Amino acid sequence: TLWEERNRRIPSVGGWHDAGDYGKYTVNGAYSAGLLLTLAERRKGDLARALLQVTRCELEWLLTMQASDGAAYHKLTAVKHPGVLPPEGDRSQRYLFPLSSTATGDLAAVMAIAARVYAPVDADFARRCLDAAKHAWRWLEAHPEPLLFRNPQGVNTGEYGDKDDRDERLWAAVEIYRTTGDAAALQRIRELAEPRRPAFTYAGSWGDVANVALLSFLREKRVRKEDPLRKRIQRDLVSFGRSLAARCARHPLGVVLTPRDYYWGSNGTALTYALLLLEADRYAQERVLIQAGRDQVHYVLGRNALGISFVTGVGERCVRRPHHAPSILTRGQPALPGLLVGGPNHRQAKPLSEFPATDYADDPNNWTVNEPAINLNAELVLVLGLMDSWEE
Repeated sequence: TLWEERNRRIPSVGGWHDAGDYGKYTVNGAYSAGLLLTLAERRKGDLARALLQVTRCELEWLLTMQASDGAAYHKLTAVKHPGVLPPEGDRSQRYLFPLSSTATGDLAAVMAIAARVYAPVDADFARRCLDAAKHAWRWLEAHPEPLLFRNPQGVNTGEYGDKDDRDERLWAAVEIYRTTGDAAALQRIRELAEPRRPAFTYAGSWGDVANVALLSFLREKRVRKEDPLRKRIQRDLVSFGRSLAARCARHPLGVVLTPRDYYWGSNGTALTYALLLLEADRYAQERVLIQAGRDQVHYVLGRNALGISFVTGVGERCVRRPHHAPSILTRGQPALPGLLVGGPNHRQAKPLSEFPATDYADDPNNWTVNEPAINLNAELVLVLGLMDSWEE
């Protein structure tokens, strides 16, 4: 049911449940799918085929989230979280919440990537994705003013809000250009990327996809190595990577996170820093960069102040009670394996520790530290996949 037109219903089935319950969100879904497709584009063989198979489900759902004018609905959820129920037990009314420019930018980007990577294996599906990407891109170009989403009054499911859509527009422009060679998209890239000085200043996330966009831009062969913008972005990446590696060298466990980085989803922050370190190594060829990137994987798998693996079912001492309805319902059985939870969060209302790095509890009721999410898992898969290729 459309939130703004209660008499209209639109089919929108499939896709991934976002986190601990059964909501589905365009912004985080497109970001997560985009990371997996980025890895599929860079790897071949069985891994690439598996990634395409897994991601297809989410892409099919994302296509249903595009309105007739090309824009994307922001999310598909109920008014409130359903509680601890099996998926078939959640009978609450779900709504397609209003369009947003951030969701539209992310949709344009991921569909443009999909058009490239599915073309060799499923030309018809690739064309559908390309049509959706172009449609979303035309909407963005026709609507330059931000259309940002805020939860309507009384709605308490995840907001995935934002203060700025320029990073989503940049990602859309980069992927449209890489897929189509559209000169107007290249011009838009220059307009949006030029003011970012330095190009890299922080880890990035679903809420700031500029890093993902700029890393993709650096891989575009049609942009000459001598191009001034490309040269500056590459230089800034290496410089930022070296600063991160130096930070890791000062930490006894090689952890890149500073005290201010321990907020909701801090494990994802560690992994997106790892991504920047690995990508910086592509251009600088400095062993210290790849080692620092690898150290962040060690961190989420147990080499941390708590001595716990934040991935369910991985390691002798790992998360066992995530804030994840299907796992809670196993009633004493091990949690579903392979879920990466958010990790220490020193900004929660009632801190669990005076130290940021240990502000965590393996508590199924604490979503601020112990909830898994598709973006966290996608970030982990991307970093592991790139590490594997570096080793080769």
